[in-house]
Amino acid sequence: MLELKLQMQISVDGYVAGLNGKLNWMTWRLDDEVIAFIQSLTDSCDAVLLGGKMTEGFVNYWEAVKPDSPEFAFAERMVGYPIYFYQDAHQAHW
Repeated sequence: MLELKLQMQISVDGYVAGLNGKLNWMTWRLDDEVIAFIQSLTDSCDAVLLGGKMTEGFVNYWEAVKPDSPEFAFAERMVGYPIYFYQDAHQAHW
């Protein structure tokens, strides 16, 4: 059986994006415990499923990480996964 795991950032009042879809509201105070959790979650995945609006920014961000960045090892994993995206609910045929 396949599993679908959801990992997302959400504000206390239920928002997942700021004005005009901006993600600059998120803070990134990642300690070792949070980093270990994220790595264990992503290490157990076979693919990434993204919404259509998030796909471009996600791919562009992780592909641009430089080898001297502390994020590089994680970025390599992110761009190594098959990425599937959902474009438009109004065009979906179930």
